[in-house]
Amino acid sequence: MEFVNPVVSCVANAVAIPIMKHVKYAFTADGNTKALESVTADLRARKNDVKKKIRDAEQENGVATEQAQHWVTQVENIEKEAEELQQKYRQLCRCLCNICPNVWSVYKISKIAANKLAETRSLQQREPTPDRITRVQRPLHHVMPTPSSKSPYLESALRYVKGAEHNIIGILGMGGVGKTHLVMQIHEQLKPPEFDAEVIYIPCSMQCSDEEIQNKIIENRGISKNGSMEQNKRTICKFLSETSFVLILDNLWSCVNLHNIGIPNPENTPGKHKQKVVLTTRSRRVCGEMRVEKTIEVDPLKMDDAWPLFEKMAEKETINSHPLIQKYAVDIVEKLGGLPLAIIAVGKAMYSNKDPSEWEHALERLKKAGLKDVESQCKDQFVFHTLKISYDNLRDETLKNCFLHCSLWPHGFEIPKDELVELWMGLGLIDEPDLQTAYNVGFSYIGELKRVFLLQGDDDEKFIKMHDVMHDMALWIKKDKWIVQVGTNTGSVKIGISNGTEGLSAMKTGATDFSFSSQDSSTKTITLLLNRNHLNTSITLPLQLFSLLTVLDLSHNKLNALPVAICTLVHLQFLNLSHNRFNFGLLPTELGDLTELKYLLLRGLSCVFPKGVLLKLKALRVLDCSHSPFMDGNHEKLFSTLGEVQCLPSFQALGIGFWSMHDDDISEFCNNPTSAPYWIQYPHPRPAKAQLCIKAITVLFYRPIKVKKTLSVNLPHDTLTNQSLINHKCTFDCLQELQIKPIRKQAA
Repeated sequence: MEFVNPVVSCVANAVAIPIMKHVKYAFTADGNTKALESVTADLRARKNDVKKKIRDAEQENGVATEQAQHWVTQVENIEKEAEELQQKYRQLCRCLCNICPNVWSVYKISKIAANKLAETRSLQQREPTPDRITRVQRPLHHVMPTPSSKSPYLESALRYVKGAEHNIIGILGMGGVGKTHLVMQIHEQLKPPEFDAEVIYIPCSMQCSDEEIQNKIIENRGISKNGSMEQNKRTICKFLSETSFVLILDNLWSCVNLHNIGIPNPENTPGKHKQKVVLTTRSRRVCGEMRVEKTIEVDPLKMDDAWPLFEKMAEKETINSHPLIQKYAVDIVEKLGGLPLAIIAVGKAMYSNKDPSEWEHALERLKKAGLKDVESQCKDQFVFHTLKISYDNLRDETLKNCFLHCSLWPHGFEIPKDELVELWMGLGLIDEPDLQTAYNVGFSYIGELKRVFLLQGDDDEKFIKMHDVMHDMALWIKKDKWIVQVGTNTGSVKIGISNGTEGLSAMKTGATDFSFSSQDSSTKTITLLLNRNHLNTSITLPLQLFSLLTVLDLSHNKLNALPVAICTLVHLQFLNLSHNRFNFGLLPTELGDLTELKYLLLRGLSCVFPKGVLLKLKALRVLDCSHSPFMDGNHEKLFSTLGEVQCLPSFQALGIGFWSMHDDDISEFCNNPTSAPYWIQYPHPRPAKAQLCIKAITVLFYRPIKVKKTLSVNLPHDTLTNQSLINHKCTFDCLQELQIKPIRKQAA
């Protein structure tokens, strides 16, 4: 009997505790919903503060970070869900003097409220710090050097913009002539206090619609989005009618309706506000349809200006190294037609090349392109042939493919460098034995492409861009093998695929669903990018069309679960589901069928792996659950997952977030012996009593970022020893000084 009693007690506790937990929900509905309402109100106030900081920063050429944008979106989503839940509860309580007889309904609402309460508190912890809300937006197009003869265009443009006569100003010229560079110079000049007006820069694309421009204005100015296009039109019109503004529409290919977008007619408020529209285009027809009142036509450079620019790009010493090179260089500049972009790109491609035969070959390619007596649409073809010299001179096919895949992002999009490198990894363009080396190789590729002007961006920025003409040239090269869907949609988008389609991108279209069709029984599609849309239900990917798919990106949508159908795509090697609905819950066991999967990115999601699923993913190298409370509140599952990934033969790195783990759990994780490195996210502010060992510091900066020579770390004094510092300081290659700042224990 003495033996039986402890067993019975143990079993009773194991059964009773979970039951009591659920019974409790039926009696705590009122408390849970009120607590949710209170925390949501606090979260709403924080969100409004963050949005105000974003708007203030935009006045000083700042822009919201992706982390801040994602946090605001998550808060707005949970605000809506909390309000709907509270309305349901209030309706239930209208009967029997606030005592509802429907116990089952009360139980469900109470349980959902408790879960939402945990999510809202987690969002409170993950509120971006002031230095993570905005960043300086440096116009990346400004890097194109142009000769001083361009200044008359700038002077004329500024005179018209600041003057009172012309409301719509057009800048006309062929691709690569310097129109975008000119409007970026205008943007730089229109700063307070000399010019007191809102300056709104909107990059456009070939199929840019009124709605897309409308959405970009809303995003640019931090205006609340109301839903329908008509409602947004009224909101924009009210916002702009009350202020002076200059709207820059860069690279318009067709006419857009300013009235439908919400741009007020300056004639209705004469003299009250200065309201201007500046557009750039390659088409004189667009200028006419947009009722441009003053046109600035940007001409190609004359030889006197083109030659010094080419000499600077190709290096004067190289040109003078051989008489034949001098001759070929002059002929090449003449063939480039005075286009600054082409002069820079070809000059960079020939930099330090002292082989006369290669210069002769470049000249022959330009002669084949030809520019004499051709129509404007053929001039684009000439520009592409010209720029392709820079592409053809890249050192190998890998680097060429890396460049081409940059065009899968929309025109003018700031491409996160990390995201680009990760796509290259998923495609197998970067295949290194460890993640650190893979990132380093990827960033070196970006540097190479920037040096030959195929990409643009500052070294200290986290983003790169493609010049519009470079973007068009890349798509021209892949025109028969890629589909890049652009434009803004609010419903389902239908996309037709051919047998030869290898890559498909429908990024940032605003679609809520996609449907795919083909006249062929199968396709060769290996890359599918549907990220940054509004997918909110399970997406259907026909197996016969995507049987060879290796890369799938569904990040930054509104999915609340992993579509099980995706698990039938057995050749997937890269799957990105990051930043969808917060609570993804239990992942399907079918995930284990993706035995070729190498990269699984689940950032910003709260999810749990069924036991044994990870063990089936034999090829898995990287599991990234950072920026999220990974398995929050379920630490046994965390350590189970850790144990499974350690058994995978190719595993390299695990990204993870600590949000509500106890000190002992964190210490256990940090000291868990494993060959896999980690990068770790902590809540802000970090708990003062967190018992972190020095090993946690070494893994905190695992990802390839620039580490300052002096690193300051706040840790409890009693967790540090001289021995631990000696053992682990060498982990940071460039670290010269490590400052440890003890945290005083809070009074009990």
